[in-house]
Amino acid sequence: MIALPGEQAQWGCDQEGCWLCGRVLGASTAVVWIGADGVAIQLHPACAGQLGTHLVGDAREATLASGGGVWTRRAARAAGAALRAAEGCAP
Repeated sequence: MIALPGEQAQWGCDQEGCWLCGRVLGASTAVVWIGADGVAIQLHPACAGQLGTHLVGDAREATLASGGGVWTRRAARAAGAALRAAEGCAP
């Protein structure tokens, strides 16, 4: 969720810095996540975007490392397309 500057006190955002960069949130809008344990983390919008991008990449890498079928099919399809192109076959 987002916490506008006037709403941040109810989430405790005015007492802590950004979870990612550590800078004070100040008058900026904060992105707030509350985990299953009830602990809230707050981030600057740009920091939330940066963290989200890294999380998506890490999730994809973890799926690939676990041998998930989606990735093996994609890799096989890509390898097959490259071989067909090298041999001059139609895609």
